[in-house]
Amino acid sequence: MEHLPVAPAVIAWREFDTAVPAASDDPYGGVVAANPAVQIVLADLSAFCAEAARSARMEK
Repeated sequence: MEHLPVAPAVIAWREFDTAVPAASDDPYGGVVAANPAVQIVLADLSAFCAEAARSARMEK
């Protein structure tokens, strides 16, 4: 059986957004708040990608 190349395709999409309050109203406070915000979004992204991959495999 010959396998033909498959063109890249979008299997799922989502926008990610989160807000973490800054402890102070200055650049340093923003940087400190950005770290947990990025961690939250990356955790959400990881879960989303895993679920999208599972769903794509189940559709085959």
